[in-house]
Amino acid sequence: MERKKSTKKTYSKDYVGAILEEIRSDFKMFGEGLSDVRQGVKNLEVRFDSLEVKVDKIDIRLGGVEEKVDFLIEDMDEVKANIVDIKADIVDIKSDIVDVKADIVDVKADIVDVKAEMKVMNGKLDNKAEKKVLVNHEKRIFKLEKAVLATS
Repeated sequence: MERKKSTKKTYSKDYVGAILEEIRSDFKMFGEGLSDVRQGVKNLEVRFDSLEVKVDKIDIRLGGVEEKVDFLIEDMDEVKANIVDIKADIVDIKSDIVDVKADIVDVKADIVDVKAEMKVMNGKLDNKAEKKVLVNHEKRIFKLEKAVLATS
């Protein structure tokens, strides 16, 4: 049998030592780089923790804002209800004003009628004393007429 020749290359000790030294150097640089990465991760963790605290504070404040908005919504609902009531009251007041205007028209007509009647009565009265009473009544009616006209 024939023996196969080994095709393995052999390297000198110095050559292998140089390669190992280079590998050690590369691992050392890798370790230093890894140390920088670790420090960066720690810095990010610190910043993340700080952000987490800030987010928690914002969450708490947002809860307060939500509560205030809920109160505002309730207040707005009350305001809306009050506005509906006020509108109904205004409609009632308008109706009352229409009625008062109609009454004023009636009062004016009655005053005109009373004035006419007083003129007739004035002509019929011969007695001065009765005429004086009639003049006083006529003055009172004029005052009432002025008051009614002032309110319309």
